[in-house]
Amino acid sequence: MAAPLPRAPVSSPASRAALCPARSNPCTAAAPSSGALGWRRRQPCPVLSIAPGSARSTPAALAVDPKVEALLDSVKWDVKGLAVAIAQNVDTGAILMQGFANKEALAATISTRKATFYSRSRSSLWTKGETSMNFINVHDIFLDCDRDSIIYLGTPDGPTCHTGAETCYYSSVYDALQGSKVFIFNEPSCEYEFT
Repeated sequence: MAAPLPRAPVSSPASRAALCPARSNPCTAAAPSSGALGWRRRQPCPVLSIAPGSARSTPAALAVDPKVEALLDSVKWDVKGLAVAIAQNVDTGAILMQGFANKEALAATISTRKATFYSRSRSSLWTKGETSMNFINVHDIFLDCDRDSIIYLGTPDGPTCHTGAETCYYSSVYDALQGSKVFIFNEPSCEYEFT
């Protein structure tokens, strides 16, 4: 594995590309040397400086850093203050799960490096793994070009899905339509929300 490139806080995409070209466009990041599809794993090297605190730092503790506040304000949150948040395996490229994040969830993820979401049914934050201990350890966070969806790129501590599957995305629509697999349309015990 190549040593990570040194990083310093930067303010523009052009300067980010100059310092770290492979990271400036995640779509062109090299695949792991193992041949698996996905992103190249890097040691965590945050662009943003975070106020020191415990693993459960409050979003207010993050607000003291103007870079974090500016980043959070740059996201195009929907009318409910949410954006789609997708967790992706840094080693395999597999999409692990999808949830929603608000400013506080994204701030908590930046601070703790644990994938944190906003539960619409409970109206509260939840960190993936707080019950199962199958955390998703976040290596990097990407916003899409429209800044209205988020990718938590990380390493899962265990299976992501409550069923024990590596990913929540294991039901093929085409297989279901051909009758070769059972397709579960509604799973009430699922901790992830698709409504």
